[in-house]
Amino acid sequence: MKIVFLFFCFCCVVQLSSAQYVQKRTPVRSNLDAFGQALNGIDEQADVAMSYRSGIEKYYSELITKNELSSDALGKLKKMKDESLKRIDDNAEYGDYSRATETAEYEFRTVIVAMSDVAKKDIEEQNDYIRREQLRIYSYTHPFDNMTYAKYSRVIQNPTYETLCNVQITKIALSPQETRIECKVNNRIDNGYVGWVSIDPCTYIYIPDRKQKLKMCDAINIAVAPLKTEFHFQEEELVFALIFPALPSNVRTFSIIESVDSNWKFQNIRIK
Repeated sequence: MKIVFLFFCFCCVVQLSSAQYVQKRTPVRSNLDAFGQALNGIDEQADVAMSYRSGIEKYYSELITKNELSSDALGKLKKMKDESLKRIDDNAEYGDYSRATETAEYEFRTVIVAMSDVAKKDIEEQNDYIRREQLRIYSYTHPFDNMTYAKYSRVIQNPTYETLCNVQITKIALSPQETRIECKVNNRIDNGYVGWVSIDPCTYIYIPDRKQKLKMCDAINIAVAPLKTEFHFQEEELVFALIFPALPSNVRTFSIIESVDSNWKFQNIRIK
């Protein structure tokens, strides 16, 4: 009987100890679960922040590869991208992933709009520049498309002459009031090109038979020195006209000389 009672007491002690162990272990497991959930939350926030960060990088990459942007725009976009990513990374570096996520979302929404605006403005400016250049080039090469020659008594197309320069005389128009010389020049020179052109204000017609000079009265579509008509590209052409006093009626040939030092000299220009 005594033995049975002792065994019963032993079982009670064991059961009580087990219960105490379970009670002591339960709070530890709860803390671990909470810590695990916190870690999962941090991981999720980090993933979200990285997702926004990657989105910024991807948008930047597509923006610069799918558009022909100027070097100035490319520099601005790279700076915007780098500064935005740095602001995200600065928060993540100190383990503040909650703040990093908020920052990343804000950066994603704002910097993409800002980068889009920069690219859009650059493309618009480039298109505007192209339109202006097209108009400029057209005005250089087609200044007399709507020109009427009714007032001239005689118009000579592609006259013959002698010269060492790259300027072509394309048309001579004669009237009792004036002599109009239309020319075309290409900016090519050797293996390069000249960036501007002008005409000397002292350019004149010389009539050898009479030893007579007729000084230029006007220049159309070409700058008179010291002003300059500028070229922006290689192989550009400029069509222009020089206006002189009327030639005497019996003149058969004449010369045009810009200056003694200039190679713009045209000899034996034949009109009869």
